[in-house]
Amino acid sequence: MGTLARAVAVFIVVGLAGCSAPPTPYRAGYTQHHRSYETVRTSVPAREQVASLGGGSRGLASFYSGRAATGEKVGSNALTAAHRTLPFGTRVRVTNLKNGQSVTVRINDRGPFIRNRSIDLSDDAAGAIGMKGAGIAPVRMEVIR
Repeated sequence: MGTLARAVAVFIVVGLAGCSAPPTPYRAGYTQHHRSYETVRTSVPAREQVASLGGGSRGLASFYSGRAATGEKVGSNALTAAHRTLPFGTRVRVTNLKNGQSVTVRINDRGPFIRNRSIDLSDDAAGAIGMKGAGIAPVRMEVIR
């Protein structure tokens, strides 16, 4: 093998080795290529976590569908929601402040990851409080269990 051929072979091997680097991590413990979720165990009760959200227990809700962090499918017949900090399994009563309609949801996902949003509701939960047309709505959140 000639010197030029060896140089090209080394260049290719080194170049390909750079492609095997781990993915760049996102903020909040998520990684780009692997769904890796870390939740922080806390001694603060869920009710206090909701009360400590900016502005108390009020916020802006949106809705989504797909797969949850728990592996469950988020879709029809599911009254579930995503919240950044509440423990999975927490039940929350969400009331649409524009029309007074409310729904009880179970936290089974992390999110929303859009600034100024407090909770992401499943499709059915959003329909139950009449916010699907608008896409987002001001809500009050109360932990009930």
